[in-house]
Amino acid sequence: MLSWLVIPLVSGIVSSSANFTLGGIHRELWQSVLGDRYFIMCLPPLVLLAAVGLSQVRPSWISGVSLIVLLSLSARADFRYYSYPHKEDWRGATAYVVSHALPKDGILFYLSRGRFGFDYYVRRLNPEAQTWQIVFPEPYDWTDVEAMKQPSNSLVGTAPKGYERVWLVLSHNDFNSMRQMETHFIERTLQGNFPDVKEQEFQGVRVLLYQQK
Repeated sequence: MLSWLVIPLVSGIVSSSANFTLGGIHRELWQSVLGDRYFIMCLPPLVLLAAVGLSQVRPSWISGVSLIVLLSLSARADFRYYSYPHKEDWRGATAYVVSHALPKDGILFYLSRGRFGFDYYVRRLNPEAQTWQIVFPEPYDWTDVEAMKQPSNSLVGTAPKGYERVWLVLSHNDFNSMRQMETHFIERTLQGNFPDVKEQEFQGVRVLLYQQK
């Protein structure tokens, strides 16, 4: 039971910190796997070991009280999880953009995979006319998503020249400091060309509209 519980945790820590240097370029071979979804396999031994521990507590009424406390904490966590859903509201974000987009509008996605949800709900909404243009990612390389996470600096700098307004759709942009820095650069660059910024918040998605005053 202890091996079942500990070995996956240790393996995850080791693999997440492993790095490899090739040709002077520092490359990370493995993405971090230190997330709860990857360690669900550790839940059965944890529960079984807790049950064994409770069964050894004497007198028995203490184990009963301990069990009630554990169940209460679990119920509280379940209540919070279902009260505050983590699902991204791509339906609402897409409907907002589609209903407010004008001809010659450009749309940038950061991270690029946000276009998956957007395109899906565009097909569901089936607007009469697609008046906007996708600036990034376009064309979309579905086979190399990792290489197209964010638009290049040159693309962000030149994009405003071809559009009267630019939409910036943000998702998963605040998971680490690097993504936050990239997001701030994109926002500052766009605002330098379009000083009037309107922002709309959705669950897990931010939509910013850049336009002239």
